[in-house]
Amino acid sequence: MRRVRQRDRERCYLCGKPGRIVDHILAVAEGGTWEMSNLACICDACHADKTQQESARGKARRH
Repeated sequence: MRRVRQRDRERCYLCGKPGRIVDHILAVAEGGTWEMSNLACICDACHADKTQQESARGKARRH
């Protein structure tokens, strides 16, 4: 994960603000992988929003 943070210079891939969380660009549950090309830094605010959206899509798929 350190390599991803270094590559992205600890900047959120969505908004450009500082971000240290390493996130799957495409969630594993939606077909994403653990490849470096699918991992990126994300800030807390964007991570919360993205997680909420992914959760809503997951719930919709189950129904």
